[in-house]
Formats: sequence, structure tokens, C-alpha cells
Amino acid sequence: MNEMLANQYFIVERFEDAYQQFEEVLKIHPSNSLVKERLILCYIHLGKVKEAFELFTEVITSNINTLIENEIDVYDEPCKKMIHKLQNLSSDITGTDKLIQLGILWMYCNAKTSRKYFEQLKSMIPNDKKLTTILTIINHFISHTYKEKQNGTETYSRKNFLANTSKYVAGAAVGVVGINTISGGKLLANTKEYTWPYPYATLDPEVARVKAHTLYYNGMDCCSGVFGGLIECLIDAVGDPWNTFPMEVMLYGRGGGVGWGTTCGTLNGAAAMVSLVTDKASSGALINEIWGWFTTENLPTNSANSATYEEIKYTGEMPQNISGSALCHASVSQWCLIADKQVGDIERKERCARIAGDIAAKTAEVLNAHLASTFIGTFSDPEGNATCMACHGTVAANVMTHMECASCHTNEPVHGGAYTSIESVSTHSPTEYKLENAYPNPFNPSTTIRFSIPNSAKVRLEVYDIRGKLVSSIIDSEVINAGTYESSWNGKNNLGEKVTSGVYFARITTGEYIKTIKLNLLK
Repeated sequence: MNEMLANQYFIVERFEDAYQQFEEVLKIHPSNSLVKERLILCYIHLGKVKEAFELFTEVITSNINTLIENEIDVYDEPCKKMIHKLQNLSSDITGTDKLIQLGILWMYCNAKTSRKYFEQLKSMIPNDKKLTTILTIINHFISHTYKEKQNGTETYSRKNFLANTSKYVAGAAVGVVGINTISGGKLLANTKEYTWPYPYATLDPEVARVKAHTLYYNGMDCCSGVFGGLIECLIDAVGDPWNTFPMEVMLYGRGGGVGWGTTCGTLNGAAAMVSLVTDKASSGALINEIWGWFTTENLPTNSANSATYEEIKYTGEMPQNISGSALCHASVSQWCLIADKQVGDIERKERCARIAGDIAAKTAEVLNAHLASTFIGTFSDPEGNATCMACHGTVAANVMTHMECASCHTNEPVHGGAYTSIESVSTHSPTEYKLENAYPNPFNPSTTIRFSIPNSAKVRLEVYDIRGKLVSSIIDSEVINAGTYESSWNGKNNLGEKVTSGVYFARITTGEYIKTIKLNLLK
């Protein structure tokens, strides 16, 4: 009786009486979705914004379809009148209460317009967790359900679905042709097949960055975060077929493949997108560029550390490192080492979230260049790999890699050679990284190389010949405490053989620093 009376009050817009009756109904039937749907509108009409927002949040997190895109004329809901009244209070949409009400009301009519108002509200209250949840749910709904034609809008609402269900059930008896006839020819007429490669349009890398970071913290993790961030951008830029493409298909890639620590999930997500929108002949170079950039860049980048995110889990700059490896295990382990963090710490999670943003942005940048026919690859295999591949890539023919060999093979000197010891020359902690000129230089038979590191780090100090071939691993990925050190090179290669006279280069590499100096070995 209360519900029937409440509905009558609601229809004739006696909202004060209606909301009281609806509240009584919910005490007896707390899961009644239609009552909640109409009670929210009563609250808004009566200026009870807090109550409306609380109930709206409860409903949308439970089942967004309870509210989404109703047919106003069928449900007798005065949304359009209320929206018109609110929007005409001022030509400038300001004030949190007004944005809350417009965001809620538009959810009954158009999800994308609702999202616009909640995004404005989010910009005013960036740390509100309920708003973050609401926007995540709306974005997910739009990504998977909302259909939009290029020449006009067509919504598939709850009312349309309910109104046609009985007809389609009857049509099932006469097969697909019968169903298509009952639906007025629309069921099959609107079906479009998309062939690979899928359509792509120029994207804003910084928008992709923020979307990937947000998705990382909302159940998509690293792999689907990158993939989904790009999909959400393509939904706005292209529409179908991205409207219904499930980003969840890449969930397996998290943690290097459900925690196996193999290929970094961000790279997997990036490669999947590249492979979807480009042909096989083009995709290899584009993926190689993205993966190579990941292994040679200080990550998270400065752009990642200074970006404005929707999900605020940690503030401040993240320590950076150059992983040298596309493997999740190597990349994360090295970062944890230089950052003095554990894999379960929030800083490590934020580091991966920011790198998800980095890779989404880089992928958009690379694909934009490919679309514009301006892409030029810049990545080349590490110089130090030349020595390894000279044997393993041709003679033994048992290795195929673009990664830095030393990122994994660091446990012992190459082929039984001997490392040169290092000596601490100062207990004072330096304030910056430094690689000083060797002395004597020119030299024969040996020279001393001095370097400083301001904090504990994994260090490589290597000598290359003028062709870029690795000659000697003086320090091979050893963890060294902060300080100033000296090490000598005796003019021999990793096999203990004397090298010929000429020009050589010494290079120091840590997670945060790379520098090269010139050496001149005389006879």
C-alpha cells in the first residue's frame, strides 16, 4: 500500500509526501530498486543533496543498470524538468551541490553527460573516494555498453531491452530471420564486421597516461591498465568496435603473467594494442621501440612523477631506475633495491602504476607517429651484447635477445674470467654520481678509474672498444654502498687476454646514472 501511494504522490510531483512513503517501503523491502531510483529524485527535488548522493552511490555500486538511461516518458520521472531548472539557475555550472545533482539526474538520461558533471566535480574534490568509484563504474559502463553512431546517438536503454525481450523470446521460435523481422530489421541491419587491423585515431598521450594509472588501481593492474587506458581513449576517438572490446582480456599479464615475473605486464598490454591496430609487417618495429625504450629509460619518467592523477595513493616523486630488461622480475627487483622498498609496499605499487601510465603514453606516441607516417625507430641493441651474440647468436646459435645480457647474467665473470677488485678511497658520502677521468691516460699497462655514488646501488663498470664491443666487465652488476671508489683496468679482456693498443671507452651504469669516458691504451 505504501509503495502504491508513494508512486501516486511521485507521479503528481508531491515529492515531500512521496519521499516519506518511499522511505517507509525501504524499511520493509530494502532491496527495492525502483523505490530507490525514485527516492533519489525526491531527495534532489527537495534539496536533500547529501541523502541523494549517498543513495545514488549505494545504487550505482550495486547495479548501475538500476538507474542508467531510463525512458523518461515511460517511467514518469521528471528528470528533464529538473535538469532544465538546475541548468538555468546560472549560465556557469559551479558549486558542488549543483554538479552532484546534475550528475545524478543525467545518469537517468545519458551516461556520457552524467560523466561530464562528475568529472567537473572530481576536479574540485580530487581525493573523494566515492567520486572515484562512481567515475570508474560509469567509465566501465560506457566502455562496454554505450553505443554511439558517428552520425547520431542511439542508446540501448533498459526500457528498450525490457520492451523487446518478450518479442525476441517469441521470435526465437522462428530463428534469426524471425527475430530480425520482429525487431524491425534493426538487429542485423546495425551489425558491422570489423577486420584486422582495427581502426585507430590520433590519441593524447597524457590522457592515456592518466587513464592507465587510474585503471591500475581499479582492478585492471598493469597489463589491462595499459591496454584498457588506450581502449578508453579509442572509445572517445573512434567508437566501435572499441565500445564493446573487453579490456579484461589482458588481465593475465599482471605481474609478468599472473605473478610469474616474465614479460612486464605494461609491455604486454602495449604490444597487444599495437598488434590490434597495425599489420604484422609494421608491428614489430613499433613494439621493439616501446620495449627498447622501457629497458633503457629512467622509469618512472619525470613526466610520470609530475603528472596529475585521478587516483591518489602516494604523493611525491618515485625513485627511478634503468632496468635493462623487459622482465617484470628483473625490473621490479632492481627498483626495489635502489629504492630500498619491498614488493608489497605502496611505493612499489605506485611505481608500477606510474610506469603503466608511461607505457600507455609512449604507445600512443608511437602509434600516432605510425599513423602520421613519421615513425622512425631509435632503439638499437645494447652495445655490450655484441660480445655475447658473436658466439651465442651465430656459432652456438642458442640465443635471441634485444635485452641487456648483463641484466640477468651477473652471478660470475664471463667464461671464467676475473673481475678487478675495487677499493674505497673515501668514507665521505658523495652528494652526486660522478665518473672521473682515468689516470694515467694514455696508459700502459694499466689505468685507474675513480667513481662516486651517493647511495647504495647496483653498479656496472665496463670497457668497450671503438666498435662498441664489450671488452672487460670491471664491475658486473655488484651492489655497492655509497662512497668514492677506485678500480683499475689492466688492458685485458674478460678472457684474460691482452688487448691491442688503441682507443677504448669506460662506461659506468647504475639505476639512475650512465656516463662514459675515453681511454687510450699505448704500446
